[in-house]
Amino acid sequence: MAAASSIIAIVGSSAAAPAGFDAPVAPEALAAALAKAGFRILVYSSGSGFPESPIVKGYAASPEAREKSIHIRYPLDGTPEFPRAQKQTRLVDPRPDHIQNCETSFYLSLSEVEGILAADVTEPSAVEAKKRP
Repeated sequence: MAAASSIIAIVGSSAAAPAGFDAPVAPEALAAALAKAGFRILVYSSGSGFPESPIVKGYAASPEAREKSIHIRYPLDGTPEFPRAQKQTRLVDPRPDHIQNCETSFYLSLSEVEGILAADVTEPSAVEAKKRP
């Protein structure tokens, strides 16, 4: 089991997903495994093309997810919306940042994490792997 302070940052591509591409189920299963292992997660964006939404969905669906274990970092002028997490508000720990520059806020937040999960759901090889039987 992870230490109580272990946080994994979820990062990935901001490229638009190809037409007809549905985010794979693998990120949800990985997120459930992170919750089961006792890790907290730090997410930044709920926009399409970012891996955070399926990760948050899978994490929030896990019965092992703990209170305040989904940290959401965002500028003061906007809040990402994660529907699955918002249904379970006990899991969410919003972290509005006074820094308006998203990149600066992101890089500064990395001092709070013990690991980074980098995913690119729009990588052509990932799309091809999804299409295989």
